[in-house]
Amino acid sequence: MQGKKKFSLPQIQQKSLFQELVQRGVFKALKQDGQILDFVASIWEIDLLPSTDPRFKTLRADIKQHFVDNDDWDDTYLFSEKLGVFKDEGRFQLLIELIPSDKFQRDHALIQDLVELINRYLLPHGQRLVATKTGDSAFTTYEIRDDKEIADQTRHNKIPFLVEKNPRGRSDKPTSHSAPIKDFPSFVLVADNWDDYGWRSLFYLYYYPGKSQPIPIGKVKIIFSTKGTNNLRWVTKKFLPDKFTELPEDACSLGQEREYYTRIKEVLPDDYRNIFRALNDCA
Repeated sequence: MQGKKKFSLPQIQQKSLFQELVQRGVFKALKQDGQILDFVASIWEIDLLPSTDPRFKTLRADIKQHFVDNDDWDDTYLFSEKLGVFKDEGRFQLLIELIPSDKFQRDHALIQDLVELINRYLLPHGQRLVATKTGDSAFTTYEIRDDKEIADQTRHNKIPFLVEKNPRGRSDKPTSHSAPIKDFPSFVLVADNWDDYGWRSLFYLYYYPGKSQPIPIGKVKIIFSTKGTNNLRWVTKKFLPDKFTELPEDACSLGQEREYYTRIKEVLPDDYRNIFRALNDCA
């Protein structure tokens, strides 16, 4: 994959990063939520690996007995001694790519904190953890990429904006428009008929990560410059294409509520600047 970088992080820093994850209680939380075995199984073949306890056949049963059901093993002992996470860079890479995923985390603030923490270790080595939510996946996944290539790519947005110019009912209702058929991920801008002294520039923005229910983003106004033209372009939707990736240079946008900006950052924590740039955001 273009932009994919061979993972490289000195073992001493791997151990330091791991301890910071332990201090944040991420493995304890997975244990309490009943997800720790699924998490570990996403990295190691614990149903095939043998148990070191003669009472059990597999490592899964071993972990359940000594880590889940009892406190015989702590986080460090499980991952370092039993699983050998620091002996295999590929396994450690998978661990830090999976730990922020909303498949395992429910707290968006914690997810952002984990991504920032991991990137503090990766960036000095020319690497960055980025979200890669695509297609029909219900969850956001992450991968380590080459930081320089990411920086080069931030100039152009690739997520399409689809414009619904004739909504069914209120723009802030998901029933106002048809879901995209094949463009994922994508945004849908639904025109609102609010008349602001002749100007009709209000839209409601939705995000579709896949063929699931849309994520409502919020209200945004889009206007075109009238400089050098006799056309005041009162009704924005008449001058927007049905599909675009970047607004024309003579158009700009402004979110109408703080939540609009917060939600874009939440759904696209690594690409939100791209989106604001694509919409020529004025904030």
